[in-house]
Amino acid sequence: MMVIFGGRTSDSSALNDTWGLRRHRDGRWDWVPAPYKTNTDSPTFRYQHSTLFLGPLMIVIGGRTNTVGEVVPLEVYDTESSEWTSFTSLQRFRHVCWAVGFTMYIHGGFEQDTPNIPINVISTIDGDKLFANHEVLYEKMKNSEKKDKKGSGDGKAGGKNKSQYKYKAGGGEKEFKLAHTAQIAHCYSKEESNNTSEDFSKLVRQISIDKLLEESK
Repeated sequence: MMVIFGGRTSDSSALNDTWGLRRHRDGRWDWVPAPYKTNTDSPTFRYQHSTLFLGPLMIVIGGRTNTVGEVVPLEVYDTESSEWTSFTSLQRFRHVCWAVGFTMYIHGGFEQDTPNIPINVISTIDGDKLFANHEVLYEKMKNSEKKDKKGSGDGKAGGKNKSQYKYKAGGGEKEFKLAHTAQIAHCYSKEESNNTSEDFSKLVRQISIDKLLEESK
């Protein structure tokens, strides 16, 4: 499932909802809203942020709100309990992020103090330290690593995948894999959408990574 959070409406108002693009066994696709637990804090309305997953935890980093210069927290959505948790964090927008193990990397973008000057900086957020005082989130993050190891097996069957790589950091060697396929969802303007099919499943395709460059031709 592909998950998206926040963004902006056509009139540039920030959003704070979460949606998942789900594929059914019969090949159909549809969008489903993520539930938010009632009587708990709601996430910040934001756009130009980035997100990543650590196990069942969706991490939302940086971004901007409808108020210029507003301090934006790092927020975590627990997909198992439907609860949000906020943390203080760096102020960045239009950046990219990725994770290796439990370390999150944030590169580039703009800072709130200098919104017109792009930066060339890589910052890190240590998941172990971030969740040190949040036992439930910490355990869920750690348990996700155990599940990954259990699912990968001992690597003896079927030979080594050619898209499997090793990353060495902090004295330890970790393996990670690249996906073989990409999900392509077509987006049309309001004028174009009048001439397209109402069946959303026809607008989503799965193609090989090797053929991804041909999509622009």
